[in-house]
Amino acid sequence: MKKTSLRKRVLSVVLSATLVATMCPATALADEPAGTTPPADQPVTDQPAPPADQTPATPPADETPEPPKPEVKPKPKPKPKPKPKPKPVVSWRSAGKIPGAKVKYQKKGAMAGKTASTKPLTYIKIKNDSKNIKGNIAYKVRMAGKGWTGWKKNGEKAGNGKTKNAVQALKVQLTGELGKQYNVFYRAYVVGYGWTGWGKNGEQVGAPKLAGIRAYQVKIAPKKGTAAKKANKKYNTKKARKNHLITTKTASEMSMRLSMAAKAQGQSSKTKWLILVDTHKNRVCVLKGKKGQWNVHKFFKCSSGAPGSRTVRGKFTIGSRGLSFGEDKGYSCWYWTQFYGNYLFHSVLYNPGSKRSLQDGRLGMNLSHGCVRLAIGNAKWINRNIPSGTKVWTY
Repeated sequence: MKKTSLRKRVLSVVLSATLVATMCPATALADEPAGTTPPADQPVTDQPAPPADQTPATPPADETPEPPKPEVKPKPKPKPKPKPKPKPVVSWRSAGKIPGAKVKYQKKGAMAGKTASTKPLTYIKIKNDSKNIKGNIAYKVRMAGKGWTGWKKNGEKAGNGKTKNAVQALKVQLTGELGKQYNVFYRAYVVGYGWTGWGKNGEQVGAPKLAGIRAYQVKIAPKKGTAAKKANKKYNTKKARKNHLITTKTASEMSMRLSMAAKAQGQSSKTKWLILVDTHKNRVCVLKGKKGQWNVHKFFKCSSGAPGSRTVRGKFTIGSRGLSFGEDKGYSCWYWTQFYGNYLFHSVLYNPGSKRSLQDGRLGMNLSHGCVRLAIGNAKWINRNIPSGTKVWTY
């Protein structure tokens, strides 16, 4: 019984081995470890069986997979700071042509031309040396006998260089961004008058149709900030801008003043003073300087001789002087100064001994006995300040 069952087992093993040998290649059987046979219900494949001691890894039942970590984005690189814009640098040069002299540029508002010159400018030039700001400096002049030139810039000539067409007035203005951020101020030195007031931003400055310009100045200042406040106090007040334009229509007194100053330029005097008396317009012009360079120091009304007692005409010199006269005739004339014989400068008529009670204070008329009557303050100034030997020209 035992032998029969043993035989059946051996036969079963042999049959199984034979079946495997017929179904699998020899190479596969050669790689199989000894004593192993696939189960009857498992299909045979080309994949090698896992080692007996190796089992697939499975996670523990109580362990859960970790969630994925959030993606960390790299920090953006900081943008480079923009370079600060360079600050504007405003700079300029001015020049004026004096007949017979070389043209020299003057920097940043220095005077162009010469106040002591005997001849006016015949043209001007202005150069813009500004940096880091767009815009330009434009300028034009009014020439005697010609009128206004066109606008010039970058050192171009404004004027034709001829003495007969001397510069009498000018205009200056700023353009572009320069004009938006800055003001331009300028003034002129007029023959026989001196410095005008300050004009600005394209205004006329000078004495068109009246007198030439010997020199000029240009100043440029910001429109905002501390520098603007300082500039406005210096160049933009009523006092600073007074008489920046002298015309026959707006300033008849000024035109007479300039006319007398122009008349004086050919005269000489033994002192630094010269006095002119216009007996028709009844004006006195006191000038200071020398021949060809006389400038008006004082200008005022007078009353010269009446038709029957005209003031002497000619060229004379200052002589003696005194405090008053006329009390024995029922009036007082104060601060008399002699210029020829009994012809005097003196005050208008006051009641005897008084300097306040007027008897006849009229001025600007021909009504005296031949002397030149003045307001008491002007008579006193001549009496105290004009030295003997000073020339007096009455006409």
